[in-house]
Amino acid sequence: ISTCVVVRCVVRPLWADARQVVARRAGIALIGNARCARWHAADALWKRFEEGLPNVTPNAVLILNQDDLRQLGLSQQKANYIFNLAEKINAGAFDPEALDHMSDERVYEAITDLKGFGNWSAEIFLMFCLARPDVFPAGDLGIQEGLRKYYNMPARPDEKQALEIGGHFAPHRTAASILLWHLKGMKE
Repeated sequence: ISTCVVVRCVVRPLWADARQVVARRAGIALIGNARCARWHAADALWKRFEEGLPNVTPNAVLILNQDDLRQLGLSQQKANYIFNLAEKINAGAFDPEALDHMSDERVYEAITDLKGFGNWSAEIFLMFCLARPDVFPAGDLGIQEGLRKYYNMPARPDEKQALEIGGHFAPHRTAASILLWHLKGMKE
């Protein structure tokens, strides 16, 4: 499970400014993406990022140059993505405050239209930042492995198979996903 996203989006206190919260959430989803295989590394990276930029807002990011972001521990690519996100928010091309009021499909589109944010980022954002109940990240290897264990399959299903199987859990696919991630980690 994407522990880094859960901790950042659900457990830690949210900032009062919604734009700042969503920018922070999106930045964490991006920083900690690696499917949280390296949760401690993602946590350390986020702490370093927060220490260097304690007020994470689009304006604060845009004041920096990309080398400054790299000095905070980000790769060139992730620095580009965060800089691009800040530009989109400031230009009004991406409105984080509107996400709460959009359908799952529209949120998915809005997030995947951002450079550096793919299907998995959108699905995790929907699940853990917006608490949407029927999201199933079929491309996630943890979900696929959880399905393999749950159904006692000889091999892990691919994304297409996982999506088909996941349909059986509707309209509670988010809860099923959490259980499948947990099952993936259990010994056989």
